[in-house]
Amino acid sequence: MAPRGLQVLAAAIEDIARINLPAFIKQFNPPFPVGFDSQTVAINYLEHPPMLIPHMPMLAFIDRQGIIRAQYEGDDTFFSEDQQQKNLTDKIEELLKEGTAGAKKSVVKKSAAAPK
Repeated sequence: MAPRGLQVLAAAIEDIARINLPAFIKQFNPPFPVGFDSQTVAINYLEHPPMLIPHMPMLAFIDRQGIIRAQYEGDDTFFSEDQQQKNLTDKIEELLKEGTAGAKKSVVKKSAAAPK
């Protein structure tokens, strides 16, 4: 989907990510950029409630204007085994279909604080 505008990025946010990342990249050879940052920076960026424990993985869909349009944590039904691929494809297709038009978009955030 890259020719249509999809760019996948990953960030390791555990305490020793800086040390472990080169071995991870060598072992798994991901087909997308993988970096690292502190958990605090990631949690703040995603506006995760500080009083709740984040459940990994954390996935954010960011549109062409850099706006977080949806986000999910590992304990969300979005990641259920029987629906995970469909959920990912549907969300990606939804955002790719919007094109590059600069129309204002609503932000939909899913967090552990929201009922599921």
